[in-house]
Amino acid sequence: MNILKFILLIFFTLFLMILEISWPNFPRSLSFILILIIVLLIEGSQDISLSNFKPKYVLILAIFGGILLDIYSIFPPGLFFLALLATTYIAHRFILPRFSLASFLSIFVIGILSSLVYQLLILIISYLYYFLNLLEARVIFDRFYWTIFWQAIIGNSLLILIFSLAVRLIGAKYKKLR
Repeated sequence: MNILKFILLIFFTLFLMILEISWPNFPRSLSFILILIIVLLIEGSQDISLSNFKPKYVLILAIFGGILLDIYSIFPPGLFFLALLATTYIAHRFILPRFSLASFLSIFVIGILSSLVYQLLILIISYLYYFLNLLEARVIFDRFYWTIFWQAIIGNSLLILIFSLAVRLIGAKYKKLR
């Protein structure tokens, strides 16, 4: 990935983070940064033309996105940073190698598993903050929580699938133009 692509990726990350934080009608359970990270991991590990793809770029994106989300969060610092970093590592190391990336069902399952890992890490880290007295509020497992929890997993997974399909279509059109 050359420097221009990396700079564009950083600006696109800033745009997604601003959209995620400032759009009032946006469902708070969706995470554009997580979606971008997983789509880049899927497409980078699948596309042979990206033979110079290195997961360190996605790791840098997870660090940058996590820090930005933590700056504007009401939670103690590090919640999103740690969750995105750990999700990126788990997705790259354990989830992606177990699936064929050729089918859309596999990409949807990867999205579900990655979103589930992300949501569970948010929950675990927030409870850790609660037990360390860094956070005064704790999660209450009522019907509202479980509705939001599953909406986040399904919504993020569907958007991962849609964005991955869009990246493939754009990539196919780009290859035809060359």
